[in-house]
Amino acid sequence: MVSPRDAELHVAADHGVRRAAAHREWQARPQGARSLSALAAPQERFEAIRRHHHRRSGGKLVDLAYPNPGEVAPQLIAALVDTLHESDGSSLQYTPYGGATIPRRHVAHGLRRSHGVKVRVDDVVLTPGAMSALTLTLAAALERGGEVVIVTPCWLDTPLYVTRQGGTPVLVPTRSDGHLDLAAIDAALGSNTKAVVISQPANPTGVLYGTLELEGLAQMLSAHPSRPVLVSDECHRDFVFGEPFVSPLSGHSRTAVVYSFGKRLLAQGQRLGYVAFHPSMEGWSERVRQLARACGHATPTALMQRALPRLMRIPADTAALAARRRRAVRRLGALGLSPVGRHTMFVYGRVPEPWDDFTFCELAASSGVLVMPSSLFHAPGGFRVTVTADDSSLDEGLDALASLSFEEAA
Repeated sequence: MVSPRDAELHVAADHGVRRAAAHREWQARPQGARSLSALAAPQERFEAIRRHHHRRSGGKLVDLAYPNPGEVAPQLIAALVDTLHESDGSSLQYTPYGGATIPRRHVAHGLRRSHGVKVRVDDVVLTPGAMSALTLTLAAALERGGEVVIVTPCWLDTPLYVTRQGGTPVLVPTRSDGHLDLAAIDAALGSNTKAVVISQPANPTGVLYGTLELEGLAQMLSAHPSRPVLVSDECHRDFVFGEPFVSPLSGHSRTAVVYSFGKRLLAQGQRLGYVAFHPSMEGWSERVRQLARACGHATPTALMQRALPRLMRIPADTAALAARRRRAVRRLGALGLSPVGRHTMFVYGRVPEPWDDFTFCELAASSGVLVMPSSLFHAPGGFRVTVTADDSSLDEGLDALASLSFEEAA
């Protein structure tokens, strides 16, 4: 009997090594010469595809690209309403840069329980979402310039944030099974490396990095002369299914954790997140709070801060997502699209040759479903679907993918 892990490794090994080799040389080099416009171009191209096919379908295009569910949890609405009813005029006014003390204390206590690290209230900086937390952390790391190693596929805008701060992104692909290529990361580290960015579990692949590879990464970074900070984007840690979640914060003293409450509650537009630094990283949280002030827009609203203790008590809706994810993996696998990873609200598949990822997504959109090309995640050759849609929409989108002629592609 083949275990799920062995099956995943077998599928990954069968994926076009030819394509991976072609992209590796391009990715594992500094990307600083690429302009912000060039880095933003893939998503702008994708948005043009989305708008065109949305109009063409009369608004009936099934969106499996963005994790925007049609409904919001009633507990979230109740928490916000209750917070408003308790608030007076003064409680909805300005708050300190980096967030008020009480919600930060709740975050710190939560991290002590979940991560086993004695995070202090002053190690936490509240932000309007994870994007702001990531931007501010990279800005703090790059105050004097430098390089940032980014493991790819990655969150689509991470290289933009690095470039905007005057840094140089160095993109390093994962192994074919989606796990960390420690040798490639080691080779990418230089005398001016200021940070290494991973997501745990990985977005878009859904791969959860294991204890041993995280320990190997921590040892490598600790021994490197540049002593880069490890930035762990943990926006999807609430959507780990059937395995214990492991954070590098628990084993590496130069780790910053980025998190999003909006992602956990499937209400991303409410923009509430944080960055939390390991207690040994003295001065980092203060630097980020100063940068929050300098940015002029990097503090969450008073309402969301006051609601935070209530929001932390709302469990993530994992059961329905896990079931939909299993169904999507099964159907994509039957189509030969080689899904990898077992976690998050996303499923990452491989585009059949000779199609490229944008051609595949154009064809899918023409058939009635929007999926996201992996070029947006700086790793061409794949695609991502989200399973946050309701059951009927998910099935309709998967049916549309099944209608494509994969035999012709092969």
